[in-house]
Amino acid sequence: MKNLLSKKDTRQLNLIELLLQQTQALTLNEISDMIHIPVRTLSDDIKQLNDSISPCRIVTGSDGVHLVIPPTGSNRKLYGDVLDNSQEFQLLKYLFYNEFTKIEDAAEEMFM
Repeated sequence: MKNLLSKKDTRQLNLIELLLQQTQALTLNEISDMIHIPVRTLSDDIKQLNDSISPCRIVTGSDGVHLVIPPTGSNRKLYGDVLDNSQEFQLLKYLFYNEFTKIEDAAEEMFM
């Protein structure tokens, strides 16, 4: 499934998965090294994710980076929130769940 997503979406899902697996907070540098991206890109991804994964939150502080999932959140909702912002996922969802006769009809409906 990840192969069908953009590099950014795949990178952000990898970050979420890494944080879900961790029992301790990691530094930005440690995460950057683990998922092979620059710290600046990592920081940008965290900002973008925090805009879309409410009520969950990726917290960065002096003790490191960790994922906070409150009782009103869940891993499933977290993944859903990330995928809801993926153009590739939205296209796949549209293609699987809607009937259309011509590709032009789908492109027009999805504003492509």
